[in-house]
Amino acid sequence: MKMRLSLLFLLLVLARLTAENFEEIAFPDVEGKNLLGATVTFPEAFSSGQYHLVIVAFQQRQQEEVDTWLPSLIQLEKRNENFKVLVLPTIAQMNRLMRWVIYRGMRSGIEETSARGRTITLHIDKEPFKEALRIESEESVRLYLVSSEGVVLWKFRGPYSEKAFQMIEQKVTVHTPEEF
Repeated sequence: MKMRLSLLFLLLVLARLTAENFEEIAFPDVEGKNLLGATVTFPEAFSSGQYHLVIVAFQQRQQEEVDTWLPSLIQLEKRNENFKVLVLPTIAQMNRLMRWVIYRGMRSGIEETSARGRTITLHIDKEPFKEALRIESEESVRLYLVSSEGVVLWKFRGPYSEKAFQMIEQKVTVHTPEEF
């Protein structure tokens, strides 16, 4: 009897974990400014393409992790007109002067026009944003493959992984968002 209860408990836990892993996540409503000076509103910005790979970074040192992904993702973007890469440095809300200093510093470090366009700084209340995207820690970058409707189709945490990149590549070249 005790073993049956343990087995039943284990099955319930596994069922819950599986449901959580496949739970649909909608990208939250946030607004940022790209390094070209344009205001970008999400999830509306996703309507410009079938897929967007969004890299969320929380700390300046995470730029190294972001940089591990960009060469492969940019090449995939060049090969696939329905795929766009966005980088979202996500920073806590602060006063206008501090935002301007951070923005100018980031802009001076990124000279390429396309990189400035894809880099959208979010100065937001991070907790609701992290909750919506199921982010428990700010210690690593997060990657989200998002549909044109703003639905997260796939997610990953950490620096470049060839296996993860192959999954992204397969998803955006073989499938339509409805097939996920």
